[in-house]
Amino acid sequence: MVFTLLVVSVRRGERMAQALESRGLGLTPRSTWRPVRVVAADWLLVGVVLGVLGGVLLATAWLGVLRGPGALVA
Repeated sequence: MVFTLLVVSVRRGERMAQALESRGLGLTPRSTWRPVRVVAADWLLVGVVLGVLGGVLLATAWLGVLRGPGALVA
């Protein structure tokens, strides 16, 4: 049973590698149809998201809900 599982997984890996290779995801650099540029609006969105995150962290710390960095994990 273990040998059958090994054979099936190797065959599946080969199929996946062939599919990725046929889609251009091999070792050579990939070409792109339309390159994506990072513009000022993208940086503005990053700033807004980080600002909102900082505001939420400050508000929870001010309200006493956030009690140290360990409160983010637990």
